[in-house]
Amino acid sequence: MEGQAITVYYFARCREDVGVSEESLPLSEPTLLREVVSTLCKRHPKLQHAMRYTRIALNQEFVSGNPLVRPGDELAMIPPVSGGAPSFFQLRAEKFECGEATRVLGPISIGCGALATFDGIVRKTSLGKEVTHLEYEAYGDMAIRQMEKIAKEARDAFAIERVAVIHRTGTLQLGDVAVSIAVTAAHRAPALDACRYVIDRLKEDVPIWKREHSVDGETWWGMG
Repeated sequence: MEGQAITVYYFARCREDVGVSEESLPLSEPTLLREVVSTLCKRHPKLQHAMRYTRIALNQEFVSGNPLVRPGDELAMIPPVSGGAPSFFQLRAEKFECGEATRVLGPISIGCGALATFDGIVRKTSLGKEVTHLEYEAYGDMAIRQMEKIAKEARDAFAIERVAVIHRTGTLQLGDVAVSIAVTAAHRAPALDACRYVIDRLKEDVPIWKREHSVDGETWWGMG
């Protein structure tokens, strides 16, 4: 039936993995993106590995979280662009949802029995003040290198497999996710310990600055 499908486009490595540049996928009703991707991975098993590095565009806009995909929509599977190596450590100006670091990690290996996550969310009060919004500023390249260094420290100190850290920059509103962390390990104790270690170290050594705006004024955190 006309319109009861979506069009999926593949580029670069994704195109090579699936063997086509575009295809039609039957879809008769609105369906969560995660379910659509699962169907595509079953159709193209090689795509499952590529998804850990791939961003998805819905109707030519990058998406995060798990939105609804509707009949007639377009999906594009977009691997890292030229010059951009796959990374589990990212700074993003665009909004993302809780669990974004887990999505970036991709499929969890069968050797892992634990996934520990932390999502930091902008709350409405801080030290008795009513917060209106936050701003995050980062020294980009150094921030990424420090995230990678902290992840190595965590792997050396705890029996874990992988770590992902995604941090926002720019202006954040109440309820926005500021940071998302995910750690996989064979057992829960090292996964939980490493997750706490990463967020604590992130606040110590990664050059990301927070300016908190409240009804009483503004404050750069760490500056008194």
